[in-house]
Amino acid sequence: MIYSGQTGITYILESQLGAGGEGIVYSLYGNDQFVAKIYKKEKFHSDSERKTMERKLKTMISMNVPVALDGIIRLAWPQDILYDNHVMAGFIMPKIETTYKLFDIYRGGKNSVRAKLYPNYTWKYAAQFAYHLAWVVAHLHSRDIVIGDFNQNNIAVDPVFNTIILIDCDSFDITDPKTGEHFPCTVGLPEMLAPELQDVGSLSKGHFSKESDNFSLAIHIFRLLMDNADPFGGIITVDGSASVSDIPANRAIVNGECAYVRNVPGKRIPDWSPKMEMLPGDLMKLFKKTFYYTAVNAKRKKNNRATAKEWCDALKPLGAPEPNPHLKTCTHNRLHVYPAHNKTCPWCRTQIKKTTRISKRHRRYRYLLAGVVFLVAAGTAVMYLQGIHPVTAVQSWIKEIPTLLDSSDDSSDRSSEVLKETNAEETNLSEYIIPDSNSRYLTENDLEGLSQDEVCLARNEIFARYGRKFRTDWIRDYFLSTSWYEEQYEPDEFDAISNDIFNEYEKENIRIIVAYEAKMGYQ
Repeated sequence: MIYSGQTGITYILESQLGAGGEGIVYSLYGNDQFVAKIYKKEKFHSDSERKTMERKLKTMISMNVPVALDGIIRLAWPQDILYDNHVMAGFIMPKIETTYKLFDIYRGGKNSVRAKLYPNYTWKYAAQFAYHLAWVVAHLHSRDIVIGDFNQNNIAVDPVFNTIILIDCDSFDITDPKTGEHFPCTVGLPEMLAPELQDVGSLSKGHFSKESDNFSLAIHIFRLLMDNADPFGGIITVDGSASVSDIPANRAIVNGECAYVRNVPGKRIPDWSPKMEMLPGDLMKLFKKTFYYTAVNAKRKKNNRATAKEWCDALKPLGAPEPNPHLKTCTHNRLHVYPAHNKTCPWCRTQIKKTTRISKRHRRYRYLLAGVVFLVAAGTAVMYLQGIHPVTAVQSWIKEIPTLLDSSDDSSDRSSEVLKETNAEETNLSEYIIPDSNSRYLTENDLEGLSQDEVCLARNEIFARYGRKFRTDWIRDYFLSTSWYEEQYEPDEFDAISNDIFNEYEKENIRIIVAYEAKMGYQ
């Protein structure tokens, strides 16, 4: 494929490197520093929309924004416009080598991407990534550039220089400094949007600003510093009991339900999350400036949000070379690094909470086992008196145990059937109902050939990929029978952070499967 640039330069496109919702990225013949993004036909509904995007790209190019800061690529900023028979088809941008995103740094765990990239990852890394992100945002804001769709999928991580790269820059909210023409951002993820953008209906009717960027930036920094905790997530408590909130994240944002910075009636932070007090005072102050509001005063207080420059000033000391007086290292675990004002290790404290919760569950099992042992001993004595051989009786009891445990429904039969089918498969790939549900959008055609149970498993395997545990026995047994599944998160813990874990394919595919199940009348 051959395209022309604004000044008549010829670009020859080679192989496809990737694809997104709006366009396809190609390598360039004889040029390994830049790539081409060609818009899909369905992006533009009219010639007018295409011409508006062309003017936006021209404006962005004329702004002469440097893509490399300190000699390192930080922005996938448009460099030239591509034309096909004088019709705008896409643009040229710097080649971004990395495929890692910011959410890969959010998420820990022994099998996580982060653990593979950074086996010695500590909280100091989190502070440094937060600083790099704030630094890029501060640079853009100094040029009166608004990001708009500031979600984790548009933030890449460079593992070579350990820096941040902003991609999909053509979706930024841009105003032409010469003509004043405004090219608004019209897309965004609800869980990352500021409260003033939550109730506008279509985002084309909203108004992105530096202040809305500052809100999203604070969420990213919070997740980095607070072990991937969602500042507006948490546990809903009712009469002393706890359950995961079914309130959508955007409603919690509208109401300012951040239990980390203020008392939110009926809501508390999860046990696995560190408390805000583990952070240095200046960082706590910035989070409170940004997240301490209610539905009544949210819009009035938006100008009070911490700026990118303020975040840079607060985070920079934490990244200083060793020995760093602002940080401590735990005496029990050298990977536990934390702010120096803490008298004890906050990461050990959160682990103790998790261990205590697990220990309580194990204690219940021990009590149950002790009761069983007592009953078996008493039963054995009775059987001897009755002339019944205890070994024969115990063998018959053991045979009945699976039936007794699953007697509430037909889950044991369904589990055994699914397990038989799974064990017949020989490869990892065949152990998935839909192997690529995390990398492409599904349609009803993908589901029509599946049974009701298989559709259910297809939906749940999206969750299982990330180690979510399951309460339903037959579903849990099915995934435990695979070679790839590893239980990692309690259901409550995972559901509190799932919005940020799933990529766009997975979120949409969950919606498609749920809609299909409703259409088919599946329970």
